[in-house]
Amino acid sequence: MLTTETPLEDLLLTNDVPTDIQRSSAQIFLEKNQSRLSEVDADLTRLRLEREAISAYVQRYEVLLSSARRVLNIPELIGEILHQCIPNTVASGEFQHLPKLYCTDRLDIPLALSHVCSIWRRVALATPKLWAAFTVTAHDRLTVLVNLRLSRSKSHPLSFGIHLGDIRSTIYDSPVVAALSRNKIRWKNVFVNGSTIKDFLSYVSDTYPILETLHLCGTSLLETHIFAPNLTQLEIRGRVLVSDKSSLPNLRELILHDEGLITSLACCLSMCRRYPTLERAVFSISPTATLSSDEDIVLLPTLKDLHLSIISRHDGVLPDASPLLMKIRAPVLNKLNIESKIRATLSIREIILPFLKQSNDSLTALHLEGGYSDMDSLVEFLEHLPHLQELSLSSRHLNSDDLLTHLQKRAVKQTSTVLCAPELVIIGPLRPNPTLALMVDFILSRSSNDACSLREVVMPSQETADDLRSHPGISECITNGLRVLTREFRSPSRFPNDQFLHFDVSVGKR
Repeated sequence: MLTTETPLEDLLLTNDVPTDIQRSSAQIFLEKNQSRLSEVDADLTRLRLEREAISAYVQRYEVLLSSARRVLNIPELIGEILHQCIPNTVASGEFQHLPKLYCTDRLDIPLALSHVCSIWRRVALATPKLWAAFTVTAHDRLTVLVNLRLSRSKSHPLSFGIHLGDIRSTIYDSPVVAALSRNKIRWKNVFVNGSTIKDFLSYVSDTYPILETLHLCGTSLLETHIFAPNLTQLEIRGRVLVSDKSSLPNLRELILHDEGLITSLACCLSMCRRYPTLERAVFSISPTATLSSDEDIVLLPTLKDLHLSIISRHDGVLPDASPLLMKIRAPVLNKLNIESKIRATLSIREIILPFLKQSNDSLTALHLEGGYSDMDSLVEFLEHLPHLQELSLSSRHLNSDDLLTHLQKRAVKQTSTVLCAPELVIIGPLRPNPTLALMVDFILSRSSNDACSLREVVMPSQETADDLRSHPGISECITNGLRVLTREFRSPSRFPNDQFLHFDVSVGKR
């Protein structure tokens, strides 16, 4: 039993009730220590406030030693940062995303950046490439802005897009065109739109020493003789007729979209013969006649990508790709894309297979759309394409189920894990659409293929894509990275006008 003299420390070790004397001692102890605790709390609050004040003071002066402040001593680095802030695809020669009617933007980004502070202004004015890419119309009211760009870009190569409009006099009277023509030796990436393209090019010059990409979109014939020794990409949309005297010795990519119904198969073959350095050729034409049988074979030793889109717009004329294909030899061809926009039936044995047999060792992508018959012969030929990676077929004569069944066959009889077209990673769209169950079986079979499994399955509609994604049989494949995408087929009766850039001639209105 504890007595009244038992120390409080010992009392804490028991369950005994404290005496009145012990309670009084405990009360005095608590009051004394609570007072001390309050003093400590006050000290902590004072120290915390003092720490925050010192920290803010330190941070204020740390700015003097920051990397961002040191950048101000490197104008070249600031200039590069400002350049990266400008979302401008024109500078790289990518014109496909230009607005339907373009002019210098109300918010001129280089001009805006140069008004942030005196340092940025000095850097902007000393960085010519900030000012060397722009889009403009031939309207007189833009002359000041264009001259400002040309002046501040100094000798840096120019990348620009210009909309000419439909008035012929603007070519010769426009101060904008005159200003650009005075800097023709600096043209690097150029997009021209309007019905006076021929006059524009001939008015400016016949020689463009550093021009690399030239995109022309309009309705006039292009007969201008130009010499561009460094031009690697030429795209023409409209009424296409290129002069035989144009000298483009390093042309790598040629894209022709003929809206004028004047480009013949012979013209396409002639351009292939003229530019043997081609690596990519795209012809979207509506030929009025077939090729002459006495045309010579054209060898394109570097051609890797060939896209032919044949559209029927002439009564009594049955255009197809076979005459052109039979006159071309492309030993390193990787990609073949053929679209036939006609309703007549064409035999694939006579058109596609002979060409494929010439380049089957290198072909990695085959896209075919049109009314081709004898599709079973193409399906069987797929086993002779060992490096095929992409496959898309559309024909009313195609049995898509037979195609998928054939692709599940063994490529080597001694093994069950290497299938036909063993490197195939992208398939579709296929039309007619195969049955869902067979598509699932095909996907699962490719997942066990030793060479590689599928990465993408492209379906012809959102509905079929949703049905495939929701099928429980391929959930694991999707988890492992398989993508199910959608791409609609174009109607065979439509000319692909959606690929063209259209312009409203009212300046300044989108």
